Amino acid sequence: RIEGQGLARPTGDGLGQNSMAQRPHRIIDQRPGRRLLYPQLTEAPVLPALAPPASGSIIPDIFVPTAKQRAILHARFDHGDIVKIEAVAGSGKKSVLRTLVHTYANRGRVLYLVFSKALQVTESQDMTGADMHGTVSVATLDSLAWQHTQECHGGRVVPVLELSAEDVRFEPPAFAKVVSKTIERFAQSVDECITTAHVPGRLPPRPNGLPYAPLYVAHVALEVWSRLRQARSVITPTYDVCMKLFQLYYTKKVGHYDMVVLDESQDCSPVRLKVFVDICGSCPKVLAYDQNQSIYPFAQGSLATIEGITSTHHFELTTT
Repeated sequence: RIEGQGLARPTGDGLGQNSMAQRPHRIIDQRPGRRLLYPQLTEAPVLPALAPPASGSIIPDIFVPTAKQRAILHARFDHGDIVKIEAVAGSGKKSVLRTLVHTYANRGRVLYLVFSKALQVTESQDMTGADMHGTVSVATLDSLAWQHTQECHGGRVVPVLELSAEDVRFEPPAFAKVVSKTIERFAQSVDECITTAHVPGRLPPRPNGLPYAPLYVAHVALEVWSRLRQARSVITPTYDVCMKLFQLYYTKKVGHYDMVVLDESQDCSPVRLKVFVDICGSCPKVLAYDQNQSIYPFAQGSLATIEGITSTHHFELTTT
């Protein structure tokens, strides 16, 4: 609701350029349970010049986009496009992403990826109401990995990979730990196969006193990995192993979407970013990040990995 004194009626279709008496006014969110009050403005809001929505379509929350925000909202994204949005804190990134998601939800299905379960719950409440007609799915990359690798983990996942003597050709426990470490290092990489590059530098000695060969460690780790891939594996995987299994073998099982959006991508590990690029075929993909902010520093996020992703569009939101 736009509130003010003596405001003239807007002209035009309400979605492009419109005119309104230049008097102070304010925008109030009247949705049930919301008490958001936007600050008083000195100029009438100008909404992005999007095509008029179809009957029964989704109307995004009203906000006043800046010129840089409009550049994102007006851009046309085609199949094969990868869009980077570099945004500082307070630059209106969330409003832009929500408007972008709502706009594309009018045309097809959108997958909106967030980092944590808490954000998934919050964004699901804001974006997937009854008026969304099931066109927006909010998920985390971990929840997708959990869902699509269930045939491997069977609902059992552990934080640390534990291997028995039987799993590693009845070698000593110290050797089992080295194999476990090798698999974890592989799971945190974007490599396609386990090699000696994933074997730790310091190896325990054999019972005869001679050190284990890295090639032998890698070979045993590859045997363990093949068993982790099996349905209802007797070896319980870790969360990183599930993500790696998802990245290598299951991304094509994610359903069809017309756009994928990833928020807070600076906190994603290289494996998660690889999943983002691979899922849903060649539909447009948008990743938003802040190079000065890391909400989840434990997530092995890497700006170098983001910079290594070739993009077709690059936008910057640098002002608050």
